Amino acid sequence: MKFLRQLFESIRFAWQALRSNLLRTTLSLLGVTIGIFSIVAVYTFVDSMNSGIKEQIDSFGKGVVYVGKWPWEFSNNFPWWKYMNRPTMKYNEFKYLSDNLENAQAISILDGRMTTLKNGNNSIESRLLGVSYDYNKIADIPIENGRYFLTNETDNSAFTVILGADIKEALFPNIADAVDQTIKINGIKFKVIAVMRKKGEDLISLGGSPTLPSKPMIGIMDKKP
Repeated sequence: MKFLRQLFESIRFAWQALRSNLLRTTLSLLGVTIGIFSIVAVYTFVDSMNSGIKEQIDSFGKGVVYVGKWPWEFSNNFPWWKYMNRPTMKYNEFKYLSDNLENAQAISILDGRMTTLKNGNNSIESRLLGVSYDYNKIADIPIENGRYFLTNETDNSAFTVILGADIKEALFPNIADAVDQTIKINGIKFKVIAVMRKKGEDLISLGGSPTLPSKPMIGIMDKKP
């Protein structure tokens, strides 16, 4: 009984103290609440940022080695003359690696350049990337509508194309689904077979995008353990 009486007296004393100093109590509680919410918000932002960076790095491909003439990032003191003497990757080198590498799960060659894409009166300047069939095993291709390339399309250089979400919106602003539509690239008609999912701005940029090089590049994915 003595313990319960002391507990009751403590609670009554605390309640009286709170009532007599209501403003100070309110401000103290408000400060503690703001502090807790601030800490939670900072940790949430950091976790979200780390997750976003990890997803962007993973989209470049896990366990992937990129081989190319030029580096991804160009600094102000970039020694371009040192890279000029490097050989440009060739298709027969890609075929040799594809036929002889035993410890690679996938290998792909890619080449990109800036060009103009047109659909009627709509046009946009964009980087066009040509890839071999296994490229989707090396890098993430988030297709929202349509399908990826078929083997015979990449082997025979078929006039088919996969559009990014922003490119689709620029060329087909009034069409919900651009699959099976046609566009012109350098005056040649290409059939749209897919549109990729739209994504937000990247938190990081490793010299632009490693999946859009300005020179031929070979990507090799290590064999899974």
